[in-house]
Amino acid sequence: MLETARDLGDANYRALITLVPPHPSWEGELIQSDLTEGMIPVLQTIIRRTVGFPKAALAGKSIREIEDVRAKVAWEDYKSLGDEIREILKR
Repeated sequence: MLETARDLGDANYRALITLVPPHPSWEGELIQSDLTEGMIPVLQTIIRRTVGFPKAALAGKSIREIEDVRAKVAWEDYKSLGDEIREILKR
C-alpha cells in the first residue's frame, strides 16, 4: 500500500480500509495508524467484514436490504463513509 501511494505522487486521494475483522479485533485501527504514520491520507471510516456481504450477494440485494443485525452495522459503515466524503467535499 505504501509503495502504491508513493507512485500516486501529488494526486488527491485518501485510502479506504475495508474487509476489516469486526471487534474485538483492532486490526483496522492498527492499519489506519500505520498508514497515517507513513504519511498516507486515510479516511477515518473503516468498512468491517461481515457475513451480511455474502448474504446480500447471494440474495441479489444490497447490504442495506438484508434483515440481519450484522448487515445493519455494515450499512452504518457505508453511511458513515458517505457522510465523511460529503464533509471532505465541502472543504
